[in-house]
Amino acid sequence: MAESATVPDDVLYVGDALETARRYVEWLDPEARRRLAMIQNRFVVSLANSPVCAPPVVENLESLRTLIAVQPGVMAHVLTGASAPEVGQLAPAFAIVNNTFNMRSAA
Repeated sequence: MAESATVPDDVLYVGDALETARRYVEWLDPEARRRLAMIQNRFVVSLANSPVCAPPVVENLESLRTLIAVQPGVMAHVLTGASAPEVGQLAPAFAIVNNTFNMRSAA
């Protein structure tokens, strides 16, 4: 069955990132969720202390907290206990890139 699957040439469907992140978080075991909660808390504090902390970001904060879970460095830390990424440096750029007006309809 896997050999018969083909990737379309013109599009690549990856699904709803927010829904995927939610399902991933639900799947985590308690220890991994604890590590994720620590990252999410650092993420929120970093955003609150950054110049990008503005109403559009605050409106989508819960969605951004969820999406940070699928950032590669965060996933490595959460799943394996690898060293945690520097969330303070990551948070503002992550919020800018992932905070869109479309998020309201996805959330």
